Amino acid sequence: MSTINEKKNRIAAFNAGLNPETLKPAWEWEQASADDVRLILALCSNLSGSKTGSLVGVEGRQVRKWTAGDARIPYAAWALLVHEAGLGWIASVKG
Repeated sequence: MSTINEKKNRIAAFNAGLNPETLKPAWEWEQASADDVRLILALCSNLSGSKTGSLVGVEGRQVRKWTAGDARIPYAAWALLVHEAGLGWIASVKG
C-alpha cells in the first residue's frame, strides 16, 4: 500500500515524464529507459553514482551505463532506486 507522500511523489514523477509502466511488479514491468533512470536518480539527490552503485550492488560505471542507455537496468536494482526515490515499493510476489 502506498502512502500519501508516495502517491504525490509518483504523480510528480509522472508529470516529469516517468513512464508509469516502469512502476509495476516484475511480471508486468516495462523496461526503464535511460531517461527514466536519470529521472529516478534525480529524485535520489542524496546519492552519487558510486553511492547508487553501492546501494544496488554494482560499480558506479554500471550506473553511468544505465543513464547513458548503454545497458539495461535490472528490475531488482530499479525497484530499489524507485523505493529510495520515495515512490514506494514496487517489487511484489505474484499471487
